[in-house]
Amino acid sequence: MNDEKMRILSMLENGSINADEAARLLDALNQVEEVALRKNGKPNRWLRIRIAEDGQEKVKVNLPLKLVEILTKMQGVLPADARARLDEHEIDLEQIVKLIREGAEGEIVSVEDGADTVKIFVE
Repeated sequence: MNDEKMRILSMLENGSINADEAARLLDALNQVEEVALRKNGKPNRWLRIRIAEDGQEKVKVNLPLKLVEILTKMQGVLPADARARLDEHEIDLEQIVKLIREGAEGEIVSVEDGADTVKIFVE
């Protein structure tokens, strides 16, 4: 989960979130790690978002599902460009979390517009 911690610190550094939000996210991530350790070796499930423009990957987000549930309740955590692109395609992360809670797995959203794509999947 070091990638997630580095992403949080990067968001803090570039001003996307403030210090209080970063601290809450890091605490939530630590809680997720503790929960993952208590699951008797079962792998943590991940939400993965890929956005490509003109065939070039522009946004790549990997989040533990437990953290996604927390993040969907907070505004401004997902990078603005990623949220804008999801909004353009009317993709509702809260609805996706609901589907995942109900057992959805694999690719759950795939939008293609020429060479532009948005893919959201659960592993």
